[in-house]
Amino acid sequence: MLSRDSLRYLRARTFSDRLTNTYTCPFCSIRSLRLSSNVLKLSSRERGSRLTSHSQTRPFTHGTTAPQGIQTYLGSAASPLEDTPLPAVADLFGKSHNVREYLRQWSSDYQETIKSNAPSEVLQTGRSVILPNSLFARDDSTGDVEPAEEALDTEHNGQDEDDDISTQGAMRFRRPGDLFIMKSNKVRAQLAICLGQTEAQHQYLLQSGSWFVDTQALFTGYTIPNFATEEEMAPIRNIMPVKPVQRTQAESGSEVYQHASGEVPPHLSAGLLRKFTLLGKEIERCRRDYADLLDNVYNQSADETSFKHLTLQELASNFLRKDLEALSPGTHMFLYDKLVEDERFLARQYKDSTSMMLVPRRMWNANKDVTEWARAYQEAAAQAAAGKEVYQELRNNPLTQFISKARRLISRSRKLRVPTSFGVLSPTLKDAVPRSGVVERRSTGEEFDTNDRKIIEVLWNAYIKRPWIAKHQASSRTNSICSLILRAVGAYPAFELDRRSGSLFLQEIGCLDPWYQTDNYKVTLPEHFSGLNLKANQLKDKEQNALSQLNLNDLHPHIPPFADTMADLRHDWGDMLAFCIDSAETRVVDDAISVEPSSEHPDHYWLHIHIAHPSAFIPINHPFFERAEYVTSAYYNPGGLMEPYFPIEITDRLCISPNRPSQVLTCSTLLHRNGSIKDVKMTPGLLRNIVKIDNHRLAESFNPTSTSKHSMLVGHKAAREKREGEDIRKKLETAAYHQKQAKLLKTHNDTFHLLQDLLSARWVSRLEEQPDRLKMPKFTRGSTSLFVSDVSFADRSYDRLFRSEHCYGDPTIQVSTLTSTTTETYEEQGIKYDIVGSSMLLCAEAFGYWARRREVPIIYRAQECHHAFPLERLNTLGPHEGYIAPIPGSSLRPARHVTLGMAQMSWCTNPLRRFYDLLNQYQVDAYIKAEATAAHGSSGSNSPDAEYPFATSKLSTYIETLDMIELSRTQTSAVSQWVLLALFRAFHFNEASLPPVWDVLVENPLQVGLSQASEGYTRATLARYNHPIYLEPSPGRYENKGKFRQHLPVKLTRIDYREKAIYGIAIGPPSDTPYNQDQYQQDSMAAQVSDTVVR
Repeated sequence: MLSRDSLRYLRARTFSDRLTNTYTCPFCSIRSLRLSSNVLKLSSRERGSRLTSHSQTRPFTHGTTAPQGIQTYLGSAASPLEDTPLPAVADLFGKSHNVREYLRQWSSDYQETIKSNAPSEVLQTGRSVILPNSLFARDDSTGDVEPAEEALDTEHNGQDEDDDISTQGAMRFRRPGDLFIMKSNKVRAQLAICLGQTEAQHQYLLQSGSWFVDTQALFTGYTIPNFATEEEMAPIRNIMPVKPVQRTQAESGSEVYQHASGEVPPHLSAGLLRKFTLLGKEIERCRRDYADLLDNVYNQSADETSFKHLTLQELASNFLRKDLEALSPGTHMFLYDKLVEDERFLARQYKDSTSMMLVPRRMWNANKDVTEWARAYQEAAAQAAAGKEVYQELRNNPLTQFISKARRLISRSRKLRVPTSFGVLSPTLKDAVPRSGVVERRSTGEEFDTNDRKIIEVLWNAYIKRPWIAKHQASSRTNSICSLILRAVGAYPAFELDRRSGSLFLQEIGCLDPWYQTDNYKVTLPEHFSGLNLKANQLKDKEQNALSQLNLNDLHPHIPPFADTMADLRHDWGDMLAFCIDSAETRVVDDAISVEPSSEHPDHYWLHIHIAHPSAFIPINHPFFERAEYVTSAYYNPGGLMEPYFPIEITDRLCISPNRPSQVLTCSTLLHRNGSIKDVKMTPGLLRNIVKIDNHRLAESFNPTSTSKHSMLVGHKAAREKREGEDIRKKLETAAYHQKQAKLLKTHNDTFHLLQDLLSARWVSRLEEQPDRLKMPKFTRGSTSLFVSDVSFADRSYDRLFRSEHCYGDPTIQVSTLTSTTTETYEEQGIKYDIVGSSMLLCAEAFGYWARRREVPIIYRAQECHHAFPLERLNTLGPHEGYIAPIPGSSLRPARHVTLGMAQMSWCTNPLRRFYDLLNQYQVDAYIKAEATAAHGSSGSNSPDAEYPFATSKLSTYIETLDMIELSRTQTSAVSQWVLLALFRAFHFNEASLPPVWDVLVENPLQVGLSQASEGYTRATLARYNHPIYLEPSPGRYENKGKFRQHLPVKLTRIDYREKAIYGIAIGPPSDTPYNQDQYQQDSMAAQVSDTVVR
C-alpha cells in the first residue's frame, strides 16, 4: 500500500507521462525523484557525480541509466524538487528495505520483457543487423516544438577506451628505472617505477610498496626517466617472478598471462619508497606555490578559434618565470598533472617531450552554453514531473529546437540509408542511388544557426575529435550532455550512447559523410586535416603570401624562383645517364641513380645517387621552410595524390625531371665488386641526361613475381563498370608507354644487372663487417594498393561539420593485394632487395659514413634492441617464439642500425617529402661551402670551420619534439579504414564476392600483448590484407592452439568498420603452411561452425 506522499507524487508524474505520451514504471519515477534530491546534497568535491563549468554554475548530474526502452523525463538535475517529501521506503520495497536489490531485480525482469517483445522491424540485410527505425514510434503531431521530447538520462555510457586518449605519440617502451603515474583498473592510481620485463609481462614497483606485473604497458602521463638506479632496483628484482605469471583457462586448457602483485620486504624497498615520499612532498610543495599561477594559463594562452600548441618550456617561462631545465622532476610532473585534469588541455607526449594542445575559446564557450541549456532542459523535466507547466521553458530552449531539427534530418536520412549496429550508415538504398553511380552530395535544406553549431561542436568534441577526452579528465560533463541530447532525440533506443551512436547521429543529420575518416579530426596533427591548428593556419597563410609575391607566371616553369646558393660549386655531369626509377604516375621525384667504372681503381665503380637539392634554394628563414619544419612530412591521400610540405608549384621546380636540367646533391660511393666501400663523396651537381624507368617493370624483369594477386571492387554497378572500363582504356592508352619501357630495359639491361650485382655484393659485405649481426628470420607479407573514386579528399575543413548534406551513392573502392608470405633471414632477404630499395639504403649508409668521418652534425637513424631481447637472444629464438623487435629512433651520434646491419645511417634521399632529409642537406651544404672556401682537400681528415645553420642543441630539440612517425601511421590508418569499408560493404551488404574461408596468421604475442584475452578474443592477422583480426572462441579452441607464425583457416563473422576491427572464428587446426582455398571447399571442419554461429 502506497503512502499519501507516494500517491501524490505518482499523480504529479501522470501529468508528465501524458505530456510525453510515454509510460514510466512507478518505481523508476520514485528512484528518479530520490536521485534528483540526493544529487543536490552532494559535496562540490564529489568527482564524477556532477558536472561543473569553470564559472559558478549549478550541479549537473549524470546519475544512473533508466531501463532501456523507457523514455521519460527522469528528474536528475538540480530543481525545486529538493524539498519534496519522499515516500517511505517500506511502502515501495517491502520489509527488506533493500532498494538496490529490488531495482536490480526489476531491471533484469524488464530486460527479459524487452527481449520477449522485440520489434519485428529489426531487419537482416546480408550479415548486418540494421537498427530498428524507432524515431517516430509514437505520435509526434504536436508540431516542430514539442513540450517534452524524450526521457532524459545522463549516465555516461561506455567511452572507456584507452587506445587513443591524451598521450598521443608516447613512446611504446620505457626503460627500467623510469617513473610514471600508473592508472589502471587493476590497481589504484599511484606512482610506479618500471623494473623490467619478462617476455610479455612488464614489472613494476608501486608507491604502495608492492610489486605488480601485467601484460599491458601501463604508461600514462608524464615520465621521469632514470628515477631509480640499477643498484636500487637490483634487490627488488631478485624477488620478482623470473617467468611470466600465467593461469590455465578452464574452457580451453591453454595458458594465458595473468596480472599479479605481491608485497616487497620493507628493507629492500626502503630506499625507493623514501624517494617516492620525497617526490610526493615536492609535488605538494609545487601545488602550494604554483597552483594559483597556473589557474590563468588557459585564459591567457588559448586562441579564440584554433587549437594552440603549448610546450612545458613555454609554460614554465611564461607563468613560473623559470627555465624548464632549472625545475625539479617533481615540478615537471606537477605541471603535467595539473593541466591534464582540465579537459580544456589535451596532452601530447612524444619520447620524453610533453606539450599541450589548448581547446579554442569558442569551443569551450560553446560547451558552457550547451551545459546551461542542458541544465535548463533537465530542470524543466523535473518540474514537469512535479506537475508544473514547462511548455514555454522547453519552447525557448535551443536544445528543443535542435532536437526537432535533428529528428527531421534523421527521418530524411533513413530514406537514403539505414543505421547499422556498428555505428555507421549502410550503403545508399537501391532506390536512392544516382543512375550514374557517382556520389552526389546534396544539401538537406536545413540550416544550422549559431546555437545549433554550438551543440554540434560539443557532440564533435565528445565523439569525433581525436585524441578523445581522457577518462581521468573532467569528461563526465561533456559526455553526459551528449547522452542527454541523443536520448532526447530518441533515434537510438536500443543502442548504447557512446562514440558509435554519436558518430551515427552526426552522419544522419548530415554533418559527416558516412565514410568520413577519423584521422581527419586528429588535432595533434600539424596541418593536413581539420584546419583547427592555430600555428599551422598561421604558417599556411604566410606561405601563401610568400608564394603570391614570387610572380611565378613571369618565370619559366622549370626555373626555381630562388637563387642557387651552390651554383659556383656545382659539377656538370654532362652526358652521364641517370635513371629515375619510379611509377609512371609519380609526379615528384627526389632521386636518380647512375653508375660508372672508376678510372683509378680496377674492379671499382662509382655508384651515384643524385638527390633533389631544395636546401640550395630555400633559406631557413623563409615561410616555406617554416611550414616544412612544422608539417615535417608530405602526405599521400588514398586517392593517390601527394600533398607536399612545400607548395606544389615550388616542388615541381625543385624535383628531378627528365624534361630539364636538374640541380642535385650527389652522394657518390666507390664500391669494389665484392661490395666493400673505398670512398664516399658529396658533390653539388647539375644533371642533364635523365631517363625515367618504371619501377614495377624493372623489378619484374629481375624477379618475376610469384605472389598471388587479388582484387576486390565494391560500388554501384554503373560505377564498377566505369572503373573497369577505365582500367581497360588505361591499358590501351599506356601500351605505347610499356613498349617504350620494354625497349629501355632491353637497351640498358647490362647497366641494371651491374647495379644489382654491386648492391647485392654491398649487402653481403655489410653483414660480414658486423660479426654480431642479426640472424633471426624475418617474416614478410604482401602489400595492398588502394583506389577510391568519387570522394573529395580536399574537403577536410572543420566548416564541413556545420553544413547539413546527405550523400547519394557511395565511392567505388578497389583494393588490390599481392599476397606473399615468406620466412627468410635478414641476410637472405637483403640480397633480394630491388635496385631502388638497395640503392636508397646504400645512400643512407654512405651519407652517414661521409658525415661521420667529417664530424658534420646531422641527425642519424638508429635501431637498438629492446633491453629484454638483446641481439644474442634474438638470434637464438625458435621459429615460433615471440619477441620484441628492435626499436628505431634518431640520434645525434652515429649509432648502429641492428636490422640493416649498418654502423651508421641517415635519412637523406627524400628532402622534398621528409624534413629530416632536408635538415641534413642544409648541414652538408654548410660543410661543402666551408671546405671550398678554406681550400681543403677532399680527404676530409680535418673539418673546416663551417658555420652550420643548426647547432647541436637545435638538432637535439628536433629529435625530442618532431614525431616523424605519427603522420606515417595516420596515412597507414587512412588506407586501412578504406580497406575496412570495402570489406564491410562486401561482407555485410554483398557488394562483392569474398572467399568463404580466409588464411589467418597467429600473431607475435610479445608484440601485440595479450590484453585481448580478457575480452574473450585472440588477436591474429588476416594475411591477405595484413590487418588485425580478432578470433572468437571456436568449438575446437583452434585459436588457442596456434603458435606464432602458424596459419589458421578462419571464417569471418563481422566487420566493424568504425572501430577498424575484423572478427572471425577458426574452423580448423593451425598449420605451418598457408591455408589453401581448394582443400577447404567442402571440408568437414567447416561444418563444425554453423551459419548461426558465424553470423
